[in-house]
Amino acid sequence: MKREKDLARMDTMGEGNTSRTASTDVAGSDRPTTPNQKRHEARVEKIMCHCVHFTGVQHSACEAGIAYADARGAGKLPCLREYADGATCDKAQFPTRDEAEAEYQAEETMYARHSLAHRAAHDDAKAKRFGKGQGGADSLPCPVCKTGRLYYRVAAYNGHMHAKCETDGCVQWME
Repeated sequence: MKREKDLARMDTMGEGNTSRTASTDVAGSDRPTTPNQKRHEARVEKIMCHCVHFTGVQHSACEAGIAYADARGAGKLPCLREYADGATCDKAQFPTRDEAEAEYQAEETMYARHSLAHRAAHDDAKAKRFGKGQGGADSLPCPVCKTGRLYYRVAAYNGHMHAKCETDGCVQWME
């Protein structure tokens, strides 16, 4: 289908038009082409659609002090562009593209840190035969900060792991 659209676009450009061709339009565009680029772009767009003061509807008010009950009218929520539907808020402030990119990079860094620690702890627990039916607890040098110890506990009931590095602000999780 996409190839057909490219060919149709090339037909409408005319044979004498050499300034733009279908191949440069597709290859030279800023549109994401790989799955990672598409995921990146979708996440950045989502970040840009949430007000910087939004804390989640589980809270009574946003960080700007606006009560969600007051801002919400007929199911509309101005904090989220996809649910605003004409509703407005005087304090609504949406991230710029650069701010959204920075937040995305921070999320990716956090994900990479947790993945590294998670894999190391699970590998260590597997080597010690901890898992469902055989719980246990131990620690290992933290692969993230490289200064603290990563303590973990595996539940015998379901094999889920709780872990935390002793270094403040490093990694921790609960499954």
